[in-house]
Amino acid sequence: LEKAVITVDYSPAKTNQPVDDKQFAWAPPDNARELAGAPKDDGEGVAMALVGKPAPDFKLKDLNGEIVSLADQKGSVVVVDFWATWCGPCVQSLPHLNQLYEDKKVAGLKVFAISVDQDPSKVPPFVVEKKLTLRVLYESKEQNVSEKYGVQGIPQTVIIGKDGTVKKIMVGFGPGSEVELRKVVEEAMK
Repeated sequence: LEKAVITVDYSPAKTNQPVDDKQFAWAPPDNARELAGAPKDDGEGVAMALVGKPAPDFKLKDLNGEIVSLADQKGSVVVVDFWATWCGPCVQSLPHLNQLYEDKKVAGLKVFAISVDQDPSKVPPFVVEKKLTLRVLYESKEQNVSEKYGVQGIPQTVIIGKDGTVKKIMVGFGPGSEVELRKVVEEAMK
């Protein structure tokens, strides 16, 4: 996977010459044809390609330094949420995710919130302040779990079935997201 960085400079340009709109006109070449049926790349393509496939395994440390392995969770429905303390939508979504965990943990639901914060020292006080009881893990640069899961934006919530396959991936958080998440989890737990 290759990456590129594009920088756009929006500095205003001043000219004394009039600008002719024809200078900026564009038309496709005569032999061009429209590409119909191509998948739309909305930046979530890598993540969405995981749906229906085995969830990438990981071994990450939790707040207490204990190792959590996804492979050890087979047989349980697992929710993996990528988030950060500085992410507004993440801060909004975590209480709902925590409530879902509290409501379903007796039935066997596992929830792991993977912090992608660059400064891990901010995570424990945040967890205490928000009274989170779900298990919080730290992203590992060595394992690059967020890259394996195609994380382009956070929060990204991954619902993994009892068989270890990705059932659904939700990116972002807005009105009704918690209802949809609960519905998908309950369906997977049947």
